[in-house]
Amino acid sequence: MMAPGGINLPLLDRMRRQIRQTAPDLLHVHGLQSEGLYGLMAGRLAGCKRILVTVHGLASDTVEMNPVKRMLYRHVVEPYTLRHVDFVYCVCDYATKRSIIRKNARKLLPTIHTGIVPVLPTRERCQVRKELGIPESKFVGIIVSRVVKDKGYEEFAKAIGRLYQNGEDRVRFCIVGEGGYTAELNRILNREISAGYVKLCGRRQDVVDLLFASDFFVLPSWHENFPISVLEAGQAGLPAIATSVGGIPELVEHERTGLLVPVNDPLKLMEAIAQLLNHSTRISWMGKNMQARIEASFSLNAMVNKIQGTYSQILSQ
Repeated sequence: MMAPGGINLPLLDRMRRQIRQTAPDLLHVHGLQSEGLYGLMAGRLAGCKRILVTVHGLASDTVEMNPVKRMLYRHVVEPYTLRHVDFVYCVCDYATKRSIIRKNARKLLPTIHTGIVPVLPTRERCQVRKELGIPESKFVGIIVSRVVKDKGYEEFAKAIGRLYQNGEDRVRFCIVGEGGYTAELNRILNREISAGYVKLCGRRQDVVDLLFASDFFVLPSWHENFPISVLEAGQAGLPAIATSVGGIPELVEHERTGLLVPVNDPLKLMEAIAQLLNHSTRISWMGKNMQARIEASFSLNAMVNKIQGTYSQILSQ
């Protein structure tokens, strides 16, 4: 949304006119980057007196972003947006403790965790496994994310490399997603493991089917806010093996709905995977716990009800 030379004025004016035509009592903007800045400016130009912004993450966390652009967002765009909106809420408690948010604590409303809609697979588990070339007798671990360095792919490759070097042959892995780190990931995988143990599935339209055909989810990220991928995996009944960063511990209960591991630690990641494989009944038990937790606390209805309550609270002031 940011034009190469600065602010995209035609876009800003179009947003202003659309907002003015609607004349909302409250404008709700999602995100702190371009969308937050444009929403704020367009809203003020349209005469909005109450603007609420939802914080999903910070640009400063993103390793693959251009350093100059990251610095611009971190020191100019995000602080400016937070200073000039009227209300702020975050999608996880972790985000509320970030220094940039604490500086605007008087505007901060209670956390509203992201919710999702239950979705069912369109194909049978055995059919998906057959298409992937993975026997029913094998466990399947799956990662769904952008293929970028800070998702911890190198640590993942080293972890499963050690796993297979130790003679473990009961598990296969699928990586679903695309990104600028794909070529490097291919190189690392070819160095660490034998061919056939990891399926690079690329971008897929049948992610739900792939999740339901898997046994557990893996997310070795360096940083996260509140990852929807873990919610979607949990909704499919998968326990998660994930790094204990950001808002992940608010979702994954260690040894109940999954296993939490330190960031950038291939050995601990390998041990967590081996622990599930060696106690396979825990995979099903943790998966059911995770599914129940998603349904109880992270449904779309729960999120919508909390957002409606927030709107009522703001508009009654």
